[in-house]
Amino acid sequence: MSNFSYKIKGVSSAKTFNKIASSGARLCGCKKVGRELRFSTKKRDKNVVINAVNTDFSDFSAVEKKSFLESLFSLSRIGIFLVIILSFLSCVFLSKFVFITEVRGLDKVSLKKVLLHLDSVGASGVFLKDTVDCDELKNGLLKNFPFSAVSVETRGLTLLVSVKEELDAPYYDDIPIRAKVSSEDAIVSRVITLDGTALVGVGESVRRGEKLIDCVKSVGDVLIESRAVGEVYGRVWREAEVFIPQKTASFRDSGNSAVFYSLSFSKDYCASTSPFTSFREERYYTPFFSILPIYHCKTVYYEQKPIEVDNPEYINSSSVERKLKDQILLKLGEEEYEFLRCWSTGKEVDGGKILKVIVEIEKRIDVYS
Repeated sequence: MSNFSYKIKGVSSAKTFNKIASSGARLCGCKKVGRELRFSTKKRDKNVVINAVNTDFSDFSAVEKKSFLESLFSLSRIGIFLVIILSFLSCVFLSKFVFITEVRGLDKVSLKKVLLHLDSVGASGVFLKDTVDCDELKNGLLKNFPFSAVSVETRGLTLLVSVKEELDAPYYDDIPIRAKVSSEDAIVSRVITLDGTALVGVGESVRRGEKLIDCVKSVGDVLIESRAVGEVYGRVWREAEVFIPQKTASFRDSGNSAVFYSLSFSKDYCASTSPFTSFREERYYTPFFSILPIYHCKTVYYEQKPIEVDNPEYINSSSVERKLKDQILLKLGEEEYEFLRCWSTGKEVDGGKILKVIVEIEKRIDVYS
């Protein structure tokens, strides 16, 4: 907390001390220099001292002396304010410049050649945004490079150039002059035609063997022969079903048991046979001689009989659904496809239900006829 220092001229020291002390203020550093009385108090006692002294003395002064932490805090506030002002001015000033040039979408065209072209028109390194016309840059790139599309824009401190290179003309000599047909029933999801005439559109249902891309195309009002080049994708379905019985057999102890005793040279073998068809067994081995590996084996066979209980898979068939789904995807093998969704249906029949799982995928369906 800061302190206040006081100077009072032409006073009686004893009288002044008594008057200020009686006011409740706490004095420190009291001394008399010539006709001046000097002392200091805490900041909270400032008003008490002024009220006590002001009634009798008019020639006095009070000066605040801040502590080191308070002075540091005041300076830090000024520093923060200056930093904010300088940051704002820097942002306003720097926003007028471009510092980074980024080119996206290049594949066959050399990045170095593109950057050299941009440098020749003053659009590289650090430069003012106002000195470069994005439309002129775009037209220059389209004129000097095999680009089918170019976009040029400034984003913050970056000049972003996005390009799309022209596709090479397809090589058709090894492609037969035959139409493309559907390999199975499907709903068309994508059609990409490079040559020939597409006969189907997105959302149409097609049957197996139906023409998708014909090997002709129109030039004006004339139809000419061409190759059917392209890809057709469709949504197709794979199904699997299984019968789930409502009841299932569970083996329980019937209460009958049989006990057999034998000698054995190993704990993994016991020379006895169960008299029951369905059973569970328990074996107990005890050493016959302490120094020889001979064991006395006691085998207990408990007869088990099957009883019908509720089938848990009938009540909750989620595990069966997962198994059927995995079987369907396993049968697809190495086919290229995209999984879309999976759902199931159940049909109640005598003694249980038939669960059907349907998997929807997207795959290429075009083949040459």
